[in-house]
Amino acid sequence: MDKESLVQELKKKPDIDEFAVRVTEQTDLIPLLFEIIEDGAGSVKFTGEKVIRKISEEKPEILYPFFDRMEKLTKSENSFTRWGFILSLPNMIQTDKNGKWEKAAFRFLSFLDSDSVVEFGNAVAGLPGILNAYPQMEDDIVQKLLSIESHRFMHKGEVSPECINVAKGQILDCFDDIYYMSKYKKEMITFAQDCLNNRRNGVVKKAKAFLKKYGKG
Repeated sequence: MDKESLVQELKKKPDIDEFAVRVTEQTDLIPLLFEIIEDGAGSVKFTGEKVIRKISEEKPEILYPFFDRMEKLTKSENSFTRWGFILSLPNMIQTDKNGKWEKAAFRFLSFLDSDSVVEFGNAVAGLPGILNAYPQMEDDIVQKLLSIESHRFMHKGEVSPECINVAKGQILDCFDDIYYMSKYKKEMITFAQDCLNNRRNGVVKKAKAFLKKYGKG
């Protein structure tokens, strides 16, 4: 299949799961998908990104030869493309045989300083996998999450304190995933307790569930 034929198929908005399976069986489509995403023309690039993301979750090993291109796309000027690959890149850790992730780690973790709560949250979603592979990073990562009150998020050109509340919900999800292996259990419990008074009902619900799960609620 050539690139234009693939573009036409993506324009039909195929089922992402089914299309991802097809690509894992026809791996010659992978470089074409990357070309479509990198070209940045039309909405098909977003469909292509979702297919790559799904493959990264299910069959990361077949994407490993494209690790450098994935890492580069976490810097894309298109925010939706960038956010998608921020979600996908940590999935590659389990298949990283050549230390590529270690070289990309500093850049990836810089997303925890982003003033976009979406970008921050997508980076946080990848932290459990990162810490499972690199537990030595826990001190820096968890301390940064615990200091979320001092984070500066922007929304529509203005500083947004409300985004901090959104981020707290994202952090609670992360803490739930890493609690069992963390040396910061006490601090996580305190963080969840503080979230019981959050103005967002969703955050309060997550905090209650966290505290109940770990015997503090």
